Amino acid sequence: MLEYAETHQENMGRYGRENFNFWVELVDTLDNYTKDLAPEIIEMEKDHYKNKKPFGEFYNITAPTAEIERINRDLRRLARSIKQTERIQATR
Repeated sequence: MLEYAETHQENMGRYGRENFNFWVELVDTLDNYTKDLAPEIIEMEKDHYKNKKPFGEFYNITAPTAEIERINRDLRRLARSIKQTERIQATR
């Protein structure tokens, strides 16, 4: 998605550029955090957010419960630290 938007930036309006910059920052921030995580943890996060599997199914199997909770806190903190555009904020 970002590759397509990057090649068509000249055709974007103001809001498209703002949203593009937001998504680039979001992807960069989360990719930098997750690059050091174990592949099992990344798969667990995907299963949770894409397939709605509860984290309880992963506790003490994929990783210790405390580690999973710490990673989720860190991910939420990182996501909240990224400044959202005015238009995204207005839809909340």
